[in-house]
Amino acid sequence: MSEPTIKIVSETHNGRWLKFKLSNVIRALAVGVRGSLYTQIHTYKLYVTGIVKNTSSLHDEYLAQQFNLIPIYYVPKYEELTELIDSGKIYEYESFSDIFEVPDFTIEKSSTVSEIIDVKSSDIKIDVSNKTKEKFTEDAFFNPNILLMKLKSGEEIDVKFGLRLKTGVDGGGIHEPCIVKYEMITSTDESRIITNEDEMSDNYYFEMEIETNGLPANEILKQALRMEKLRFKIIKRSIDNENVDYIMIKELTDQKEKEDKIYQIEIKICDHSIGDIISSIINRTYPDIKFCSHYVPHPLQPLVVIRINDPDAISKFKEALDIYMGMIDKLQSQL
Repeated sequence: MSEPTIKIVSETHNGRWLKFKLSNVIRALAVGVRGSLYTQIHTYKLYVTGIVKNTSSLHDEYLAQQFNLIPIYYVPKYEELTELIDSGKIYEYESFSDIFEVPDFTIEKSSTVSEIIDVKSSDIKIDVSNKTKEKFTEDAFFNPNILLMKLKSGEEIDVKFGLRLKTGVDGGGIHEPCIVKYEMITSTDESRIITNEDEMSDNYYFEMEIETNGLPANEILKQALRMEKLRFKIIKRSIDNENVDYIMIKELTDQKEKEDKIYQIEIKICDHSIGDIISSIINRTYPDIKFCSHYVPHPLQPLVVIRINDPDAISKFKEALDIYMGMIDKLQSQL
């Protein structure tokens, strides 16, 4: 099979939509990239740090929930995050303010007239004393006219906000960073019978469309590839360091025959896509291997189990990680 390729087919002038094509890749890689687009993208999330005054008819908890839903247009420059992503340290930070200085936001409004007035996202102001004001403008919300609430005569609110760095996978994704349309396009020769994934991989390609809610689509794609590689770097590092909190290796058979050994590798905080990728690469790279498969014990449990019947199972497992990260490297070099 030829080297993996990625190509931007088309994109809009505002950068919020693009279509790209993945060729010469296994199906599991395309599924993994799609999953990272949904769950691994780091974006800002606005959250209420304090409600100083609220004389409206709405409860404080309702206001906090309503304001927390406001989507943010501004995203961190991904070159600033590259080192943190590649090293895996990105997961160590609870809020983005731990990494960079970010501004505070406030909304203060009152109704002194008899009519009911609207409170919109454009009413949220940036703390002028913050040095990073030049990075954040009042139109940081890609839709400045989001209606948040209404105030009657004599009502007043004063709310303070902060910013957090969140991803869809850790609960920050109330607003997903993008919508992904995924399609596998096979060979047009209907008379040809495709019998297995290896043969099929030379006769199909994947097209994906990314439509964002205001974020730059090309940067989202680049970060998705970085995060996809990071997942496998963490797995390999955990094996090398024997980190049993993240990965555990068991030998299931006590038979003395070396070739009959079955190894079970349990990877925590992982999903089905990782098991699918690793087992697909091992079965494709080593066609003579006796057995390699994976399963997820429970859909609500972040654990994937891979079983390999081979005396060199661990070395082949590590090589599969290297092969996959090499595929991602080749895709990254083309963007």
